[in-house]
Amino acid sequence: MREAPILEVDQERAQRDKFYSLLEAKVLEDGLQNPEKKRINTRTVTSIDEYNKMIQAIEEAVEKTKGRTQKEHYLINKYEVYSVGETIKIILKRETQDDLVRFLVPYEQIFETILRIHNQVGHKCRDIMLQACNKNHLNITVEMITAFLNTCNQCIMNKKRNKTTGVVVKPILSENFNRRAQMDLIDFQSLPDGEFKWVMVYQDHFTKFLALRPLKNKSAFDVAGGLIDIVTIFGVPVILQSDNGHDLEIKAKKLFETVGYEGPEADCLDLAESEDLNELDDVFNPSEFELDEIIPRENSQENESESPAEEILRKANNLLGIRETVRTEVKDTEAPNLICRVVYIEFDKSLYELACEAGVLDTMFARNSFDLVKDCRIDYEIKLDKKISVRQAVREISIGGGQGMIKCNCTGGCLTNRCSCKKNGILCNSRCHGANGNCKNK
Repeated sequence: MREAPILEVDQERAQRDKFYSLLEAKVLEDGLQNPEKKRINTRTVTSIDEYNKMIQAIEEAVEKTKGRTQKEHYLINKYEVYSVGETIKIILKRETQDDLVRFLVPYEQIFETILRIHNQVGHKCRDIMLQACNKNHLNITVEMITAFLNTCNQCIMNKKRNKTTGVVVKPILSENFNRRAQMDLIDFQSLPDGEFKWVMVYQDHFTKFLALRPLKNKSAFDVAGGLIDIVTIFGVPVILQSDNGHDLEIKAKKLFETVGYEGPEADCLDLAESEDLNELDDVFNPSEFELDEIIPRENSQENESESPAEEILRKANNLLGIRETVRTEVKDTEAPNLICRVVYIEFDKSLYELACEAGVLDTMFARNSFDLVKDCRIDYEIKLDKKISVRQAVREISIGGGQGMIKCNCTGGCLTNRCSCKKNGILCNSRCHGANGNCKNK
């Protein structure tokens, strides 16, 4: 049978019991920690019986004209009786009738009082609650509000998680491309795509560049085939990190033995975290090895006559060959793509030097910084006699003089040399000064 839902009244009763148990535990804890501390007799905790006796004592003290005791003088000087309908309550003595009314709350009614104020302010924090309670009440303390907030279910659910302290996490740092790579297998057996039930995820730790390969299963043959496609494009990483355990380590070692690469990378999964990685190691260069020795795979339907080794060699030549035409992106320009040609490859760092019609670019590019332009039919000549920056190259090649690379944030009419566009002899463009309608340089 299904359990009956807990009524709101039962929840409030449970919260009330927990609230008073926390208060009693706090009082007991303070008494045990400081047993010799002198306690001042205040009205912070006043039971309902003491509250009624105080009302009677105040009324009798007010009726007396003489012969009042010291306690009666104290009561009538500090408190007064206040009628709310048919209910008589004790409030702080006011100098005038316009002063704020502040009630003394009996101990048994503190929970209901805090609950009413808490709902009025909308489940706010302790300091807002304390300010709201002290506005019209005398004896509600910080400890009482803290105990109440620890019993409010909504406040507990809305409470932000405290930051973890005392735990030092040492980050993994990579110096450049192909220093560390991460690989894992994602299980799609519950949602397969035809025969493919696994996805191999390969990520370079430095550039965060991802490579995905669909797999029919996670056998050593399929994983090695997917890795061969990736390492012939990006090169073999110095460290290959994975949480698939010893099984994947064996597969990776077989792969590196297959491509004929022996060295630190062949044992990359066995490197200790404390091992020094500052010394540069060679990165896989496809031109240095006989790719015909790679384990043959099933021929694709599209290229039945092409062997796997020839297919991989063709991919490596297309992607890593010198004199190939590539397209690199240049942001904040009217012509965002720059057509270049690969003129030099630094294999040990997997970096490429590009040249365009304006000259050789002075920056080395990683493989993920440009795209290969297949079957390029653009007739252009590159210059190798000078080195220039990317933006200088765009400015020289652009028919508009590089407009779009220079922009201003003027608030006036852009008529003086304080305007960067006016100073460079160009008109302001759509990237300049937002919604400024005073511009005259258009």
